[in-house]
Amino acid sequence: MTKDYGAAVSQRGYDVKTCADRFLLFSSAFQTLKIHSIVKVTGTLPITITHNLGHFVPFEVIAHNAPQFAYQDWKRIPFSDGFFYNSCTAKGYTDRIVIENGEYDPEVSNSYTVIIYLDDFATVAENTINTGTTEDDFSEDYGLRISKAGFDVKTCTDLECAFTSKQNFSEIVHKKGVNTQRTGQVAVSHNQGTPLKFLAFQKKTTDSFMTPMVRRGRSTLSLDGAYINSSNLYMGIDLGDGTFATGYDFYYLMFKNRL
Repeated sequence: MTKDYGAAVSQRGYDVKTCADRFLLFSSAFQTLKIHSIVKVTGTLPITITHNLGHFVPFEVIAHNAPQFAYQDWKRIPFSDGFFYNSCTAKGYTDRIVIENGEYDPEVSNSYTVIIYLDDFATVAENTINTGTTEDDFSEDYGLRISKAGFDVKTCTDLECAFTSKQNFSEIVHKKGVNTQRTGQVAVSHNQGTPLKFLAFQKKTTDSFMTPMVRRGRSTLSLDGAYINSSNLYMGIDLGDGTFATGYDFYYLMFKNRL
């Protein structure tokens, strides 16, 4: 007989036995997105960060103190001639991340923080164990703390912890995978009844790299990018005439966390 042993840690104030999945900070019933490395780089584009993991990975790139046309708007920006140009592009290969010049190149040096995650996009089907919202007694501050190397877990600050159940941030994966529908705008359901935190990437089938999709805060997806509502994650490449390009795969992760 299969034994369903495991471990779970809830946020402070929630009963780990009955709380909704989104109030868990860790559960061995779900996958958790893991960080491979966080790298800060400075220089003139292109800049390459090698990870040699051998598979496409989720990643985020944050630009620091960037001027108008070098900021992290990886997609299209308006210019004075009425056309749109890429300011810069972040490309994820199976062995590296490359930040390179876009169609508009200001030839500036800038600093970037690149977060590279360890996970791939192997399918994780959505799964809900508990939707309860029972709160515990906040007067009892029980929980779990794990300090970073070189710090005393009994006296260190939350910042010096590798994990603390006092904080409410979690990267528990609700659903992830690759959509190969390739018929234009696509929708991936999550069935959580509220918008979720997510990461999304696009890959043209003829390319060897993927690029981040702009996360749009819109009620409809009428531009390039990705948008999530209470039911679905929408992804698409706008052709400018109300239709969406075919021939793209979409890589995505949706988390238990709500937006």
